[in-house]
Amino acid sequence: MTAVTAESASIEALHVPKELWLASLLALVFAYFMFAENGAVLTQNWELFHEFFHDGRHLFGVPCH
Repeated sequence: MTAVTAESASIEALHVPKELWLASLLALVFAYFMFAENGAVLTQNWELFHEFFHDGRHLFGVPCH
């Protein structure tokens, strides 16, 4: 068995592409609208989003009534 020393085990910085950060941000926004938006942010078009995500909310067990 070989021993790992501080000199042989260098830790490199993890590079995360900008596209992945953007995709993560969009996924969080999508998840917000999917699970939580009931008119708090969208005052005029909230019914459209509610109906669009209605079945998905029930699929994931999120109450919306």
